Parts: sequence; C-alpha cells; structure tokens
Amino acid sequence: MHKLSLALLLFLPLVAVAADKGTITGKFTANGKSYDLKYVYAWKEPSHFEKKQIDTFVLLSDQPVAADALRDFMTRSDLAENGKLNGIQVEFDPKGEITSANIYSEQFKKTHGSFSATGMHQWEKKTLSNTLIEGKLYLKHPDEFFDDTWDYTATFKAPVMAVKKQRS
Repeated sequence: MHKLSLALLLFLPLVAVAADKGTITGKFTANGKSYDLKYVYAWKEPSHFEKKQIDTFVLLSDQPVAADALRDFMTRSDLAENGKLNGIQVEFDPKGEITSANIYSEQFKKTHGSFSATGMHQWEKKTLSNTLIEGKLYLKHPDEFFDDTWDYTATFKAPVMAVKKQRS
C-alpha cells in the first residue's frame, strides 16, 4: 500500500470523530466552582418515559467524553465523581420539550457526582432535527439540591448521532 494512502486511512477516522463534536460557549458553576463548557454531544435513543418514542439527548461538558459513556448513566456518574465530567445532560422529546435532565460534577459529594433535576431548565430552540440541534440552555436563577448549588448557561450547535437500539 502506498504511504500516502495509508496515512489517509489512518487520518480519516479522526476526521469522522471530530465531525461529531459540535460548538459550544458556556459556563457551569457547581458549589461556587466555575467550569468552562467546551464540549457538546447530541444523540438519539429511546425515551426514558415513552416506550416507542425516540428522544434527543444533549450533553454539555467541560471535558471530552468517550462515545460509550454518552449512553450510560452510571459511567457518566463515575466520571463526574472522579472529576472527569462537569456539566449537564438534557433529554428532549420529539416536540422539543425537555423531559428530564442530569447534572454532573465532582463537587456533588453527597450524591456521588450526579443527580436528576427537571423543571427549571430554559430552552431557546434554534434548530431541532434528526441531524442537528442548536440553541441555548440555561437556568433563570441558580438552583440547589441537598445543599449543592448549581447554575449554567450555554449556547451550542451539535450534529445528532444515530439512534441507539430500542429498549426491550
């Protein structure tokens, strides 16, 4: 095989992985410590609430997250507890309504790095399609859970990765 062809074959997978990363500007604060949100990931998978519905999930993070961790709550919680993920994951139904959210931070010692929080997130949708999600997520006011305080605002654009298998 020609050296240039081999170099291209080795380089192309890196380009494909980089293409899955979106753009984001934002801040997340947990118990007074501020984190720059630098990574955004979006994917489709079956709803946690409606058996035959496919929802869009978005993770806003201060650090890169491996693809296998995106779809596994326990892995994300472990990453957070060990200081390798600080951010927010939000689930959107097909109409673009927020149905659930998880907050992740090494600062949340009482809850081992994560907890669910729904009802306070604000969503300014610009685009929500099968291939792209874009807009702004934020809180109007800082929130508190078991004496842990948190706040965030982020403007992002991300390609949506493929649907994960249906749950049984």
